[in-house]
Amino acid sequence: MRLTFRIFFGGAAAWFGRGANILFGLVLMPVLFRHLPKQELGLWLMLGQTWAALSIFDFGFGVVLTRRMAFVARCGGQRLDAARNADLAELVALGRRLYTWLGFLSLAISFATGFWFLRGIGLAGQPASAAWTAWAVLCLAQGISTWAAGWTCLLQALGYVGWDTIVASVVNALTLLVQILVVLAGGGVVGLAVTAAVGALVQRLSIVRLVRSRCRYLPLRHTRWRTGLFREMLPLALRAWLTSVGYLLLANTDQFFIAAFRGTTALPPFRAAFLLVINLHLLAGVFSGASPVFVSQLWQAGDMEGIRVILRRNAQIGLWTMACGAAAILALGPALFQLWLGPGNFVGYPVLAVFLAIFLLEHHANVFSTCGRATDDEAYAASSIATGLLKIFLAWFLTARFGLVGLACSTLLAQAAVNDWFMVWRSARRLNVKFGAHFREVLLPFAVLFLASLCLGLFLKSLTRQAGLAFQVLAVGGTAMVLLAGSLWQFALAPSHRTWVLRRLRLA
Repeated sequence: MRLTFRIFFGGAAAWFGRGANILFGLVLMPVLFRHLPKQELGLWLMLGQTWAALSIFDFGFGVVLTRRMAFVARCGGQRLDAARNADLAELVALGRRLYTWLGFLSLAISFATGFWFLRGIGLAGQPASAAWTAWAVLCLAQGISTWAAGWTCLLQALGYVGWDTIVASVVNALTLLVQILVVLAGGGVVGLAVTAAVGALVQRLSIVRLVRSRCRYLPLRHTRWRTGLFREMLPLALRAWLTSVGYLLLANTDQFFIAAFRGTTALPPFRAAFLLVINLHLLAGVFSGASPVFVSQLWQAGDMEGIRVILRRNAQIGLWTMACGAAAILALGPALFQLWLGPGNFVGYPVLAVFLAIFLLEHHANVFSTCGRATDDEAYAASSIATGLLKIFLAWFLTARFGLVGLACSTLLAQAAVNDWFMVWRSARRLNVKFGAHFREVLLPFAVLFLASLCLGLFLKSLTRQAGLAFQVLAVGGTAMVLLAGSLWQFALAPSHRTWVLRRLRLA
């Protein structure tokens, strides 16, 4: 029960944070659409999406370092014995030295490549100096974030999952609020970039302060760098990095193809639909994202059944959330985007449906691979790179012929052909997951819940057609949330978990 509560706290913190960010993001997006010129809006969305991909420059050490720290700190935040204290201190020293160099490296590489790309695309109506300045500021912020990433690894490895998310959520919410004010005051891409950079800096400094306050009992100040430890971790880190590179090629290159084939003015509707669906995916995956540290600890203890329980519960929560959310988005369609962004900003049902299919498959694969990788199984580098390269080839071929629909389909075809099935198969074999039980307990209820939510959503939309867009969205979205809550309560939570919740609410 204690482990379940810690996973629940980490997931709930991530859910709260993601919900707050989505709320402010939903407010920011229509402000951007209404107050920025189309060319400038497309430029900012392109820069922002590219900046989000700069985390690739941790070269895979974040995943491996957190996992190794979790293997050492099996007690989850309690005081360690002398031997484990020494091992943890060596890992912290490695992280501090390593991320100092990676911070400088990420700043140099990202600025140089971004400068080269911005010179090669058309910036009609936009001064090149503004784009370059905004990019330089974002690169500096990413360098600072990389420099402080080792402290986040330590915080999570000691079992304080969710605390970094709470800090990030508060800072991100304030950042988005300030960005709204900047746009309303007439600021452009440089003002948005400076605000994002200051927010990233404040977030990292806050997390460092939190780690120091939570880990005062650890004697970590005078430990030396150990080269042998770095060499031991390097192969795993490189495989983890290649996995991230593959995902970067798959999910974070669309803006370049749109800018090359259609210009940045075609990016906003496509990006808006993408953001809506990926936010649903991130909300659905908060508990899965909070679990790797605890899976690592269970793996060290040899508790395979405990790992399978976590995997099954994460799959139920995540996929069922995706089912209800996807059904609501499809049922509402243009009405949702018209209420959110105004008329003329709906990318179309074909692209939207492909996005939903992409992230349904991606989420299912991630639930398995997250647990598999937490057992020190970094086996997805080759498949991820193959998926990314196949996406690039298909995108270049299909975008020129079929436009935005072809671009979206390139991602779906690439990941379905290689990575999505391989991640599930590899992790299931390593963790001895039975596919028959997984189908009965997760996939079959997912299909039923999706169809029920979609049919009910379409019925409510037609029933409330005369009541206005806001009421339609509220009715369909609220019904989907009620269906999800009832399904999770009845089928995903064990009786002991339901009793625990009722007692906390003073209902039992």
